[in-house]
Amino acid sequence: ELPPGGEVLASSGKTKIEIFAIGEMVLGIQGHPEFTEDITLDILTSCNFKAIVPVRVCSHPISILF
Repeated sequence: ELPPGGEVLASSGKTKIEIFAIGEMVLGIQGHPEFTEDITLDILTSCNFKAIVPVRVCSHPISILF
């Protein structure tokens, strides 16, 4: 279920909400507990690069985490 104010940024046939954003400060990713910092950075930069997730949404998490 999408949180209030959420915007779906990516979905698939199996999962209706793969990635969502709330404004420019919250990015939710359907991930796995085994994701390392490197895997998370790859996902964020890949999404940003492919224009799946707007730059305004990816930039803040990347700057905080890495």
